[in-house]
Amino acid sequence: MSATRGKVKRPSVCKGKSVVTLIAVLLSGAGTAVPVAADWGLPVTASVSTMQVYSDTATAAVQTGATDGFDGYSIDQPHAPAPPVGVRIYFPHPEWGAVAGPFQRDARAQLVAGDYQTWGFEVEAVSTAGTMVLTFGLSEVPATETVILRDLVTGQRYNLAVSQPEPMPFTAGQTRRFELTVGRLPDLVVGDVSVPSPSPVPGQPLTVTATVQNRGAGNARAFGVYVYRHLVSPPATNAGASGAFGVGSLAAGQSTTVTFTVVYSTAGRYTLWVLADGTNLIPEVSEANNYGPGDGLQLVVSDAPDLVVSSVTASKTSPNPGETITISATIKNQGTGPSNPCGVYVYRHLNVAPTSNAGASGGFGIGALTACGSQTATFSLSYSQAGAYTLWVLADGSKLVTESNEANNAGPAGGLAITVGGSGAPDLVVSGVVASKTSPSPRETITVSATIKNQGTGPSNPCGVYVYRHLNAAPTSNAGASGGAGIGALSAGASQTVTFTLSYGQAGAYTLWVLADGSKVVTESDESNNAGPAGGLKITVR
Repeated sequence: MSATRGKVKRPSVCKGKSVVTLIAVLLSGAGTAVPVAADWGLPVTASVSTMQVYSDTATAAVQTGATDGFDGYSIDQPHAPAPPVGVRIYFPHPEWGAVAGPFQRDARAQLVAGDYQTWGFEVEAVSTAGTMVLTFGLSEVPATETVILRDLVTGQRYNLAVSQPEPMPFTAGQTRRFELTVGRLPDLVVGDVSVPSPSPVPGQPLTVTATVQNRGAGNARAFGVYVYRHLVSPPATNAGASGAFGVGSLAAGQSTTVTFTVVYSTAGRYTLWVLADGTNLIPEVSEANNYGPGDGLQLVVSDAPDLVVSSVTASKTSPNPGETITISATIKNQGTGPSNPCGVYVYRHLNVAPTSNAGASGGFGIGALTACGSQTATFSLSYSQAGAYTLWVLADGSKLVTESNEANNAGPAGGLAITVGGSGAPDLVVSGVVASKTSPSPRETITVSATIKNQGTGPSNPCGVYVYRHLNAAPTSNAGASGGAGIGALSAGASQTVTFTLSYGQAGAYTLWVLADGSKVVTESDESNNAGPAGGLKITVR
């Protein structure tokens, strides 16, 4: 834009009666927008603290007769060359072409009712590093205007009337970009969102109608509205949108209706959302309320599949350690619509039914299933040590199929019991505990001998045995043990004795315990009887 076109010759600072005169000239023009603010400036000071404080100030201004382009060096004032050391704040304006910049003062046309201006500025640390602080001189800005700072690095927004940006670490040579918006800002909100039916058929076009409202005091310029077929949480940007609708502008207090057409190819449950200004082009009073409806629009696409594990069988439910067994699982689609191909997963042992393929022992792919169709998956697996296990099978562990019920994909009910160890599983107990002395003196060393027996029907692997000077109740893990010793593998019915030496520091009554397999490395038929003796061994120190 020309530096002289449409200008009124004005004093260098434009204060006092000359302001009134110039405003009167502007107001006399037929068809011109009515200004809502006289001339003002908003100085922004950047300070960097190191061993000393460096600072620089740039001013965003509204000035009678100024334009949104370059207005000459007396109005849009250039910045001095960068100092050897310090900080520099400026308005870059590369779009002004050959005009020498950057600028320390950037004057714009007066704000008109319902509008706003945005200044982009940069802060540069010149051969220095430290903590940078931004301060803003808001005293000249009319109280009717909102002032918003946006950090273009972090995306953080600050309403400068209520909050200020935190101090920022700066490195030498670093440049950081910001936007300063002043005016009466819009506030875009998605109101009602509706569809002809919340239960469409797969492949059927579905019309989505949404109302977008501008609840702010300022007008919104052109923006986009976006629809999302399914998201678990509200959208914040247009990434992943299923469709878009352009809105030219929306005045303060007004609303507009937008429509989309979406198609769901697979039956299931979905949460639909609509988002206004998904590209974040519009500076708003609040950027957190652009989506709707509140919790999303819940849709159930009819004729959905429902995969279940209808049966699980094992070639052997009591294998020996290392013996390979075959698991056969029948997957049935008990829903009313077809399912896509998916994966079926097996789990050697879980205490509860699985809900995802994490930790699976094997997988098997099945094809598409029509309603009421079935397919059998087979797995080969083995167990490395004796013990009691609960085997599970899970259909669609990767959640590829959208189903009418996502909570019933595991089976069989309660899991399939597998007992490894020939004829059974081990069961470690403390069959006897004796102390060389049960009434020692303080700090007197005593010897404790404990016999560990495998009273189960299968062999046990090596494990640890732990002693506890005093506990009020039987221990269940090796946490807090006073000592430990290792024992080897025990066949069914076999025993092994371990010894510990310990002492008590002071007189008193104590209850001593011994715990077999305190680290839980052996899978047993009974995991609750590893501590002994019953009630503990009473030690009286006098």
